Amino acid sequence: MDVSEKTVEQLAKLSRINLKDGEKEELVTDLKKILDFVGQLQEVDLEGTEPLTFITENTIQREDNAKADIEREDALRNAPQHNESYFMVPKVIK
Repeated sequence: MDVSEKTVEQLAKLSRINLKDGEKEELVTDLKKILDFVGQLQEVDLEGTEPLTFITENTIQREDNAKADIEREDALRNAPQHNESYFMVPKVIK
């Protein structure tokens, strides 16, 4: 893939980032290095290699069982403001 300042400008526009001219040149260089590295990774022979699910083989998984740790009334009792079912907090979004 050819990386140019135009490519960087398009990426900046899509991600709504304002870039200065000096930053564009630096990003072109960085993107080229990243793409070269990814190209090297694609050349690695993985024939016969099993995909990794976990980093180590000694992974213990537990059952994920939902349970109520605290009753609603007990939780609401500690809240500065609440109604019969929910915590009440000050509005923070206009």
